[in-house]
Amino acid sequence: MNVRHEKIAAQIRRIVGTVLQRDMADPRVAGLISVTHVDLTPNMREARIYVSVLSDLPESTVMQGLVSSQKHVQQRVAESLAIKFAPRLSFHIDHALKRQNEVLTMLNQVAQSEVKESESKPAAEEHSPNSARQKRSKAKNVNEAKEVI
Repeated sequence: MNVRHEKIAAQIRRIVGTVLQRDMADPRVAGLISVTHVDLTPNMREARIYVSVLSDLPESTVMQGLVSSQKHVQQRVAESLAIKFAPRLSFHIDHALKRQNEVLTMLNQVAQSEVKESESKPAAEEHSPNSARQKRSKAKNVNEAKEVI
């Protein structure tokens, strides 16, 4: 994508985000709806709007509301853009934020389980020669990491 496409995509993202926050009267389009990114076709006739939905309503209901208000949003984009033809908009759900949240949750669970395991080790294991070697190797790795930084 060239610079012009990127600028127009950023403008569309900003305009659609503003319209979704302020100008929507449809009760199906409720909750936090954020525009994550916009994909323009090379001829700039179509734009795919990817949205992330955090709402009490099901995503399918929110998407029905977005599709029904698509012409209104497209009209606002056409009024705000200074180009000859405004692109035709289509809305799509972006599941990337949900996947990121799931990964972070799993990482937190692993970290908590490691803390619980280290707390439940008997005192005899902590003073064994193997644990002393492990502590030295961890300290060595930390020192190497500090040198890299």
